Amino acid sequence: MQTKLFGIEQVEVREHPYGGSAYDPRVKYYDFKKHPELIRQVLEDFKPYDHYKSVEYFYDLIEWINSPESPFETSDCRLEPLQANSNEKVDFSLMLRGRVMVLFRDLKLNITDNVSNWVFLKQNSIPTKLYPTNKCIEWLGSNSEQLIRKANPNFRRSLINIFYLPSFYSEVPFEYAKKFGYQVVYQFESYADNEETLFKDFIGITDTLYLTLTEMAEKVPMENPKLKS
Repeated sequence: MQTKLFGIEQVEVREHPYGGSAYDPRVKYYDFKKHPELIRQVLEDFKPYDHYKSVEYFYDLIEWINSPESPFETSDCRLEPLQANSNEKVDFSLMLRGRVMVLFRDLKLNITDNVSNWVFLKQNSIPTKLYPTNKCIEWLGSNSEQLIRKANPNFRRSLINIFYLPSFYSEVPFEYAKKFGYQVVYQFESYADNEETLFKDFIGITDTLYLTLTEMAEKVPMENPKLKS
């Protein structure tokens, strides 16, 4: 499947867990580790399409990511309403786009060591680039790119791009400047001329993410958080 690792997404730092969303009052953080039964109830973007088997398969993926068998968890899932294709390089009329955001369940693995200088510059309104990622997040992102590229090579109408989203981990028991880090965003797109084909191809997207994350999970040393390539 087509993929590209874009690196850091230049956006405002997002708190984890977050309190809500300005664009939709229904949107808020749910801890699916503690409440997996909510997965099929509260993912409001997916509800209009959950008669498709591919959406049920996606629910299964989110359930696994947040299960005790996984070293990861999700913080957000999004599916945009079907829209006309605006990509001139793709000769299809419709586009399906969404994302799932994944982080290490051991929150310390998502943290950049110390960003006190960045915090000082921000607090004093001095222009500065975002702080760097740590090697654990980079390990997850770069290896995901390699695995996605190898998975389901015949899916040419779909792609999964990867970003690092800056995050503030309020529940990590560190001082303020050591609570900043990242999570990995898997942004997917699919193109077709009708809704049924889009959601049929969504199975391939979900399957690719499942194959990627289950293989990555086997390489995360649960008893020793120091990741090695």
